[in-house]
Amino acid sequence: MQSFDLPLILCLLLIIAPIAVGLVFWLQYLSKSERPFWLFPREYALPSRSATLFMTGGLLILGAAIFDSTFRPKILDQFAPSPPLSDEFDIERELVKTQYSIALNLAVAIIGAVVVLRLPDNDRKRVGFRTDDLKRQAWYGVQGFLLAVVPVYALVAMILPLKETEEAVHPLLRMITEGNLDFRFVFWACLSAVVVAPIQEEMLYRVLLQEGMVSLGYRLRIAIPGIAVFFCLVHLFPDSIPLFPLAILLGLVMHFRNSFLAVVIMHMLFNAFNILLTILGNLL
Repeated sequence: MQSFDLPLILCLLLIIAPIAVGLVFWLQYLSKSERPFWLFPREYALPSRSATLFMTGGLLILGAAIFDSTFRPKILDQFAPSPPLSDEFDIERELVKTQYSIALNLAVAIIGAVVVLRLPDNDRKRVGFRTDDLKRQAWYGVQGFLLAVVPVYALVAMILPLKETEEAVHPLLRMITEGNLDFRFVFWACLSAVVVAPIQEEMLYRVLLQEGMVSLGYRLRIAIPGIAVFFCLVHLFPDSIPLFPLAILLGLVMHFRNSFLAVVIMHMLFNAFNILLTILGNLL
């Protein structure tokens, strides 16, 4: 008799459970038996009218783009020269790329955090930098993640014919399919996607740009969808399409729950879930 593959069963449960819980939440909200948690009364007032946040976000994006285009080729050529063949897979080069991206993203996040921390105390809290009720803030992030998986992966299923061969796009997937995992790269790739990228992106798009627009007097119907579209475009087509509902939910949670912690946890869980789902899909 064939034995159960326990790790595979556990992975399947980790995938099915969030989708099932997310469906329950959406049914409760659509049936109006429960009010969406982001529509509870806002805990803090709107941030003071100031261009500091929005200008900082814009300058960081521009500065990071200039720095990246100037120094990335030099760093790669110094620490991981290109392989002789253009289509040859070089794990050392991919490793240096990932470590470089982590360093750049952390620098951007730290600069943004310094700017926010220099704001008056009330304004810091109004844009999510607060330490009160951390458990509730974390729960907001978990709820946001559970709500996001349903619309995002419904759209993912619709755009599958538009996606390129994954092995050519994602080095981690290529290693999996070739059965040649380098655990150094797995560690750095997961650190980048699950920890560093969510912190940096939420600092830029939700704290600095979105709440900066709100601070300048833009209506939410413009600020949240506008920044969501910009966030999605950065992730390129066709992945930008299913990311739109995630970006909208991140914007709603950030604005109405005043919690940077919540949107970071929500983003981290989503990225970790995406990695798990993609790896499992390539192993089956």
